[in-house]
Amino acid sequence: MERMQRAGFRLQDIAAKYQCAVSTACEFINNAEEIMTHPNKRRGNDLEREIVNLATERGLPAKRAWGSNGKALGEHETVDLLLAGLKIQAKRRKSIATFLQVPEACDAVVFRQDRKPAMVLMSLERLFELLKKECDDGEKAS
Repeated sequence: MERMQRAGFRLQDIAAKYQCAVSTACEFINNAEEIMTHPNKRRGNDLEREIVNLATERGLPAKRAWGSNGKALGEHETVDLLLAGLKIQAKRRKSIATFLQVPEACDAVVFRQDRKPAMVLMSLERLFELLKKECDDGEKAS
């Protein structure tokens, strides 16, 4: 709705055009924005919610940024969620390059682009295990 107002639309104008109450126009706009969301955006949002739900089920603190904008959490805009103190950006793809897939016998894959720092790729389940262990160890130390 804010996007339409920024574009110069007013609820009163929309209501007058479609001969309906302002509240009906507001409801129509909210529904239209939800329906018009790009499928890839919806899939990304679903992944973010899935991560938060899985983490919460395992007793890990997790919070999703409103609108996938980290500024809502006081972080950089690229942060999609906070998971036990880690800033996470969730990416969902139809397929991932085979060289980045973690072999069954391994816990993680480490890769590095030339002149860039090394990165670690692991299953979400393994990350949860490590974070849970770290959180439990932190509670024991307290």
